[in-house]
Amino acid sequence: MECLHCVASRSPPVHGAAVSAASETALILTRPAGASRRFAEQARLAGWRGPVLFSPVLDIEWCETGPMPHHTLILTSENGARAAARAAGGRLDGWHAIAVGSRTASVAEAAGAQCEVLGGSASALTEVLIARGGGPYLHVHGRHVTGDLGSDLCRAGIEADSVVAYDQMAVPLSIAVHDWIASGKPAVLPLFSRRSARLISAELTDLPSVIRVVGISAAALEDWPWRDTALIAKESNANAVLARLAGCCA
Repeated sequence: MECLHCVASRSPPVHGAAVSAASETALILTRPAGASRRFAEQARLAGWRGPVLFSPVLDIEWCETGPMPHHTLILTSENGARAAARAAGGRLDGWHAIAVGSRTASVAEAAGAQCEVLGGSASALTEVLIARGGGPYLHVHGRHVTGDLGSDLCRAGIEADSVVAYDQMAVPLSIAVHDWIASGKPAVLPLFSRRSARLISAELTDLPSVIRVVGISAAALEDWPWRDTALIAKESNANAVLARLAGCCA
């Protein structure tokens, strides 16, 4: 785990979000390392001046899937796209995929898939696919998911299957994050999944009022004990979380 001090940048803000925080306010990022670093860079470009504490609470481990049926792929995470490519021998040339967001689609397309973006969230994507029909579909996902997209499609009469292609292993918060919270210094904590929120809350006996929480969605905060003081992004994506971050730091 490490602490990276992000400084103000003259680069243009990301998607119009202007983040301004006092230099003593920390940004605590708990997503897997790659996603956390991308978000930290977005925050830096948008003007974040405080320290950034990296403390991933999930570690991705690939699962052996065996050969995948050549169905239309449903990808609800970037790791799902990477896992699908891994299961297909490293490339997705000749595969058609449906991704829940542009970042996931970019990963699939980089591996060779033809990909379209639908839904914006797993639940919204399920509704879109039920209305559209088609199939057969193959949902490539992690061991820990919210809902069961494949089963929902099957109940609607649409042929679909699911495969667990990676696991999200729990990792404790870093000593640096615990020390920062215990110090009483202010911080902003974005939460991007229900499971990460649950894991983090299990480590905290209380949440100091100087810690502001921004959830990517109401669903992500379903098990968060301090929902009444949390903010929720207007859309379920990192840019919307960044925009909400700007609001809570104004």
